[in-house]
Amino acid sequence: MSIPFFVKRCEADMEEKKKNYREAACQIKNICDAMLKKENYMDKMPECITSINHAIMSLIEETGGDASNILQVLEDMMYGMSQQDEVFLLDVLRFGILPLLEKG
Repeated sequence: MSIPFFVKRCEADMEEKKKNYREAACQIKNICDAMLKKENYMDKMPECITSINHAIMSLIEETGGDASNILQVLEDMMYGMSQQDEVFLLDVLRFGILPLLEKG
């Protein structure tokens, strides 16, 4: 008996989401490493933000609309970036966004 198309599609969608989560988590870890080494990380941020965006959109879909926690973490990230507060931004990335992606 073959597996119905919609089941295959759901499995493919889940794999794509997991791939997005892993990619964004990897990018965040690279940014965090650069920050800890006092290296220039800002040139890596646009690509990281793009990866985070794809992953966060999937996370918001999974929550069924209750994304207040996710939105708060994103606001904190934007605050850290706009204020150029590397300590705050590093904490948000390591203890805010990264756990969301690893849990997702």
